[in-house]
Order: sequence, then C-alpha cells, then structure tokens
Amino acid sequence: MSACPSVIFNLQAFQAAFPEFAASEYGLTLPGYWNTANSFVTNQTWFAVNATDLALMLNLMTAHLAKLCKIGAAGGIAAPVNGGGQGSENVTLEPPPVKDRFTWWLYTTDYGKQLAALLAVKAAGGFYVGGSGGRAGLSTPRIW
Repeated sequence: MSACPSVIFNLQAFQAAFPEFAASEYGLTLPGYWNTANSFVTNQTWFAVNATDLALMLNLMTAHLAKLCKIGAAGGIAAPVNGGGQGSENVTLEPPPVKDRFTWWLYTTDYGKQLAALLAVKAAGGFYVGGSGGRAGLSTPRIW
C-alpha cells in the first residue's frame, strides 16, 4: 500500500512563483515535469521537511526539468560554466565530477542550484537507527 502524496501540483501557484514558465504553452507540459520531479524528490513530508519545504523542492525540480527541456529545444547545451572569455567568445564548461553527478546535473540550471542548496540544508545529518554500540547506525533519509 503506497502513501498519498503530501503535496499536489498547483499550476497557478507554480507559474506565479516561476514567471519564466507563465506562458500558456507550459500549462500542458508542466504537470508532466511535476510527475517526473516526484521521481527525483520523494513526495512525502518527514521530520526535517514540512509541506512548505517539500512544495518548494518539488517546484524547483519541476522548474529545473522544464528549463533543461527549454534549453535543449533552443539548441543549447546545459552545463555549469567554469569560465569564459570575451575576445574569442570562448566558454569553459565544468566536467561532471566522479563522486556526485546528481549535484553536477542540478547545477546545470539556476533552479537546480537552489534545489541543491535546499537539499544540502534539509538532508544534512540524518538520524540514528537501532540500539547502542555496534547495533546503532546513522541513516540519512532518502528524499532524492
């Protein structure tokens, strides 16, 4: 038996918070991005994440996915920029790190950067599970 989602997508509130996607053309695609966002961020509240935080996380992930598709549709490349020049119009892109490709992927848009920061704050630490001594373990809640 699966639990009910804690947050339901609200198109009007999303478009008010993210005016880049306020055009009517996004009204059909944003619910799909929201559903995909639920695959990356668990739509359940827990002790460190209340409904307001969770809505922000899911909305940021939705905006991140929509922005990536928008960049791709325009023929652009989504990658974190490491440096750039003016004379030759050169741009140096940051290569994906070996340890944490998810954060690198989030850093491909400003929305993803905000989500990465929020996840770093809300998912830091974890909580203890089990008894004492060798039977205790640190468990980090899975929210993404």
